[in-house]
Amino acid sequence: MKEFPLRLRLLRTANNYTQAGLAYELERSGDLQVSQSTICRLESGQSIPNAEILLELSRLFKCDIGQLLSPYTF
Repeated sequence: MKEFPLRLRLLRTANNYTQAGLAYELERSGDLQVSQSTICRLESGQSIPNAEILLELSRLFKCDIGQLLSPYTF
């Protein structure tokens, strides 16, 4: 899952979200407790996402979970 942090950062910046903005959207769209520091830890590889966060990220970025975790580009 070492590709996930970079993939998350690329998707976030390509969609013009700050870390705080992405955290807000994840909280708003799902019933999640996500902060800017959570996004920072995910992007730095210090934390791995749980299933709920992966699901909301895939919905927000309109991709499937496999694409978020895949070592291959899409």
